[in-house]
Amino acid sequence: MSEQQEPANFESPSPELQGARRGWLNTTLSSLSIPQYRLFWMSMILLFAGDAMTQVARPWFVYSETGSPILLGLTISATMLPLLVLSPVAGALADRFPKQRNLLVCIGSQVVINSIIAVDIWAGTVVWWHVLVAGVPQGVVMSFITPARRAIIADLVDQGHILNAVSLNTGTLNLSRMIAPAIGGFIIALLGIGAGYATISGLYVFALLLMLRVPSIRPEGRVLGESVVQAMGQGFVYVKRTPVVANLLFVGLIATIFGQPIQQLLPLFTEDVLDVGPEGLGVLSSLVGLGAFTAAMTSASLGDFRHKGWLLLLYTALMGAAIVLFSVSKVYALSLILGIPLGFGSSGRLSVNLAVLQAYSAPEMRGRVMALYNMQGGLMPAVILPVSALAGTVGAPVTMASLGLVVLVFGLANIAFNRQLRKLA
Repeated sequence: MSEQQEPANFESPSPELQGARRGWLNTTLSSLSIPQYRLFWMSMILLFAGDAMTQVARPWFVYSETGSPILLGLTISATMLPLLVLSPVAGALADRFPKQRNLLVCIGSQVVINSIIAVDIWAGTVVWWHVLVAGVPQGVVMSFITPARRAIIADLVDQGHILNAVSLNTGTLNLSRMIAPAIGGFIIALLGIGAGYATISGLYVFALLLMLRVPSIRPEGRVLGESVVQAMGQGFVYVKRTPVVANLLFVGLIATIFGQPIQQLLPLFTEDVLDVGPEGLGVLSSLVGLGAFTAAMTSASLGDFRHKGWLLLLYTALMGAAIVLFSVSKVYALSLILGIPLGFGSSGRLSVNLAVLQAYSAPEMRGRVMALYNMQGGLMPAVILPVSALAGTVGAPVTMASLGLVVLVFGLANIAFNRQLRKLA
C-alpha cells in the first residue's frame, strides 16, 4: 500500500505583503471613499457604457442601410462638429450654473433622443438620415456634457485626490470602451437595432437617477449680470494670462491632432499591412483599450504624486514612441503587443493632462478651461481628411510613423526645454 502524499505546504503571503496589497488598492480606489464622488463615478459608468454602445449602433445602422463610407463619415462628423462650435458656450454655462444640473439636463436629453430613435425603428419608419439628423443634437449634448463632467470632479474631491479621481474616471471610460461595444453588438445581433437603442436609453435613465443624488454645488466666483458672451471672453482672457494653463492646453492640442488620428488609421493598417480583417481589428482594439485602462489605474494608484509635470511629458513621449514602433510592425502578433503601450501612453497622457489642468485652473474658470480642451475634439473632422488623403498616397505605415514622430519629438523637446511643465507638482 503506497503512502499517502502529504499535502503541499503553501505559505500564506506575509502580513507585510498583504498590507502592501491592501495599501495599493486603497490608494488606487481612494476617491471612491468620498460619497459624492462615488455616486458621480457610478453614474459615469452607465453614461460611458451608453456612449460606447452608441458608437457601435450608429455607424452599424448607417453603413448597413447605405453601404457608403462617405455617408458614414458624414454621420460621424455631424456629432463631432458641434464640439468645435459650442464648447466655449458650454464651458461658460458650466461655470455659471451648478454642474450637476447641467449634467442632469444633458443625460435627460440623451434619454429622449435615443428613445425617439428606438421608437422610430420599432415603428418601421426609420431611414438612415434620421440617425444622421439625430447625431446633431447628440453632438450638441456632448459639447455641454463633457466640460461639465470633467470640471465637476474638482468640486467633489479635495486637491490631493484630483489625479486619483480623474484617473479613475478615465479608467472607467476605457473599461466601458472595452466591454460595452461587445455587449451592444451582441444585443443588436440577437434582438435587433431597436433593442440596441432601447438598451442605450435604459443605461442613460439609470445614469440620470444616480446623478440626481450627486450634490448640486453653486459655482465659485460667478459675476452677477455677466452675459454668456462675456463669460466666454473671460475664459479666453484667463488662458492667455495664465501661462501654465495655456501650456497644458497646447500639450493636449498637439497630442490630439497628431495622436488621435491613429484610431482612424487602424482599419487601414490591419487590412492593408497586417491582413487580418475585422476580427483582427477587434482584438487589436481591445488590447489598445487594455493598455489605456492599465495606464488610468496606474495613474490612480499614484495618489497625490508630486511630479505630475514629468509624468505628463513622459506619457506624451511614450505615446509617440509607441505609435512609431507600431507603424513599422508587419507582424500581427507583434502589433498586438505594441497595442498595449500605444493605449498606455495615450490614456496616461490624457489622465494626467486633465488632472493637472483642473488643479492649476481657478475654480470659477474650470468649466471654460475644460471646454477649450474639449474643442480639440471638434477639430478632428478637419484633421482626419488630410491624414486619410496622405495615407491613401504614401500608405498607412508612413503616415502613422510621421504622426508618431511629431508626438515623440514634441514630448522629448518639452522634457529637455520646458522647465515650467517639468516643475508642476
